[in-house]
Amino acid sequence: MKFVRLASLTAFLFLVAGLMLAPTLRAQSLATARRGAEITAFGGYSVSHPDYGGTSYNGETIGANFTLFKNWWVDPSVEVRFNHSSNSIISENAFLVGPRVQKDYGRFHPYVDALFGVGVISYHPAPTFSPDDHQDSGRNIAFGGGVDFDVTRNFSAKVDFQEQNWNLGKNPPFQPDGSNYTLSPSVLTFGVTYHIPFSGLRKQRELR
Repeated sequence: MKFVRLASLTAFLFLVAGLMLAPTLRAQSLATARRGAEITAFGGYSVSHPDYGGTSYNGETIGANFTLFKNWWVDPSVEVRFNHSSNSIISENAFLVGPRVQKDYGRFHPYVDALFGVGVISYHPAPTFSPDDHQDSGRNIAFGGGVDFDVTRNFSAKVDFQEQNWNLGKNPPFQPDGSNYTLSPSVLTFGVTYHIPFSGLRKQRELR
């Protein structure tokens, strides 16, 4: 049942992101699009502090940004991302979507974001004090940011940091005092961003 709820919530988040984008994209003129509306895809190697077990785990992060308008004072986007980290004891997955704002300074493109979604922690094996708990999932809110640095016209190097806050609800074996079971994982990612201009409206990204 947890997997079904997770899949349903993830699908809902993607639907919300699509509904947010659709009216704006339809309303944009050709001239606006030529100023640089684009999609960027990113991925990289992540080091996570899972807030369970007290050590850092290795993993990966992938995602995409849908930039609505370019050449404003800041560039607003909608971001979708997934990150995974694991070791022999647990694995943690986060599915997130939300607004992102970027400010360009020549080749440097710092940004901040506020993302919302679900966090899933899986135990292998289940804890001895709670043998039926193989997995927990719940609300995930993340705040973070980073910087992209242009290397070529369409590729940038990326450094990204996200601080997440998971609320996994009531779980007496983990929180016998009746409070919510919460985690605060943090994720540092080193990766690459690829800039994909909209079809037929290729933006000439000049290095400055």
